[in-house]
Amino acid sequence: KTLKLTDSTRKRDFTLEVWYPAKLASGQLEATVYRAKAGALDIKLPGQARRDAAPSSGKYPLIIVSHGQPGSRYALTYLTEALAARGFVVAAIDHTGSTYADLKQESFVSSIVDRPLDVLYALEALPKLIPGVDGQNVGLLGYSYGGYTSLNAAGVALSKADLETYCKATNNEGPCFTLPFFDPLEAARGAKIKPDPRIKAVMVMAPYGAPWFSKSALGSMKVPLVVGGGSADDVAVYARDAKTIFERSGSKPKFLLTLEGALH
Repeated sequence: KTLKLTDSTRKRDFTLEVWYPAKLASGQLEATVYRAKAGALDIKLPGQARRDAAPSSGKYPLIIVSHGQPGSRYALTYLTEALAARGFVVAAIDHTGSTYADLKQESFVSSIVDRPLDVLYALEALPKLIPGVDGQNVGLLGYSYGGYTSLNAAGVALSKADLETYCKATNNEGPCFTLPFFDPLEAARGAKIKPDPRIKAVMVMAPYGAPWFSKSALGSMKVPLVVGGGSADDVAVYARDAKTIFERSGSKPKFLLTLEGALH
């Protein structure tokens, strides 16, 4: 089903798509079409879920999904459907200002704060809105900018000092475009943030922005972590981002999946 949420403290509206274990009536089919916009292009994605189906009884762990930049809550439907079919409630966020339909240039910086707060707001709201959500057992799943989003929402803090060190060593490569704007970002999502005990695991695919993170905060990460990346990724550069996040993380257990030759 589709949900519209409003975080009144930030005056921010955003949309979520939610998949959940369900019981179908006799004759009901698992089939739908997801519709989205990519600029002026209408996208239609066939799916294997029943919209607004009656939920199964019981409690199910929650997985919150964060898309890339730009992206869509429908970008990983092959995976969100599969997870729901295996006993999870899965909520994918359209991060306002970061979707294919509404991307704004300033969002490349502002979403560094906005997107993790979207995830945490959804974590609070969903157990009240969706029957069967176990809001004490939550996993985060993110792709690209959504990988950054998931890690920061899980309590991995930003650090301007660590970013400055990286930028000096690399002649202001890649994520260093944020450096002139980093003071308010660090103030909002830096050392003062703490891991949320409800978040029990994190998976990031082709995560972007490893130089933004505090080395010590990554080292203090405890929840299980899966990192996936393409060895030839030239956007979220494999050695800079996926491999560094994996190596610095203190998570136990942790896993690195490398797709040899794969791009972003």
